[in-house]
Amino acid sequence: MRVPWSECRVVARPAPLRMNACSGGLLSLALVAALASCAPRSVDGSRVCAGVTQWANERGGMVWIPGGDVEMGGGAGHPEETPAYTANVEGFWLDRHEVTNAQFAAFVGATGYVTEAERQPAEKGGPGSAVFGASAWSYVSGADWRHPLGPGSSNEPTHPVVHVTYADASAYADWAGRVLPTEEQYEHAARLGGDVAVSAGEGGAARYGANTWQGVFPFRNTSEDGFLRTAPAGCFEADALGLHDILGNVWEWTSTPYYPTHQPSAAMRAQFPNGVNEADPALGVRAIKGGSFLCAPNFCARYTPSARQPQEADLGTSHIGFRTALIAPGP
Repeated sequence: MRVPWSECRVVARPAPLRMNACSGGLLSLALVAALASCAPRSVDGSRVCAGVTQWANERGGMVWIPGGDVEMGGGAGHPEETPAYTANVEGFWLDRHEVTNAQFAAFVGATGYVTEAERQPAEKGGPGSAVFGASAWSYVSGADWRHPLGPGSSNEPTHPVVHVTYADASAYADWAGRVLPTEEQYEHAARLGGDVAVSAGEGGAARYGANTWQGVFPFRNTSEDGFLRTAPAGCFEADALGLHDILGNVWEWTSTPYYPTHQPSAAMRAQFPNGVNEADPALGVRAIKGGSFLCAPNFCARYTPSARQPQEADLGTSHIGFRTALIAPGP
């Protein structure tokens, strides 16, 4: 049985589930102007996207993340975020936002790449991917990055690309001459940027700095932040480093194998070098970071810098995307 590890679990692989289109892809600098049209994508039309504006010392859609020490798991709210430890992270470049559908389409057009969701073998359910809908997860035949909710749906160019596996994300990063960030790099960037998903705004009303779930998960999403599913990249304001969506919108792949604590035993690392996946140790699992539009106060609530979850490396979902990093001298 194939399941996404975060939020609700897939309990079965039922017959194909067809839905209407309403989800989608991401954003590149060439598409900045397109953000002007993202406001109508909000549920009630009131959300006006902040947009991606030029940042000091920006380089090819990336910003410099200064090196330094990061307290991994500091202020941890969940067992898997412990024990806290200090890591030293060297400076690196990081995409300002998740890779968009438009950016991923450019990669596919240049290389002819076919994602794992599009070529899943029959023993793994056939072509398809995990989709959250109608208050539950299901494996939807025909769901992929072009069809995020299944056959008949289509993506949106300025939204994050989803239904990409670890191999898919790695292939894109390699094509772009970059890498996927490590878990330490990702958490360091989120902490240094001062990212907060939800805070108190004017008059004590909630101020949403990220796309998350409002209401009681999984039964009712009030969409107070303007979105039921993914939001366009850069719709929410940039943090102190110029990063968008480092928390919320979609979970993001890292290159770090996942273990149930920050400091697993040497024996566990030796047995599961690619992360703890008892069903397929060779495949393993990777740590995903940042939380998603499905994270609610009553469930998940993992839209913090320390939050981490495991994800089966060969299974894409409708709430997982990625961004890339570049190891190169700073500005």
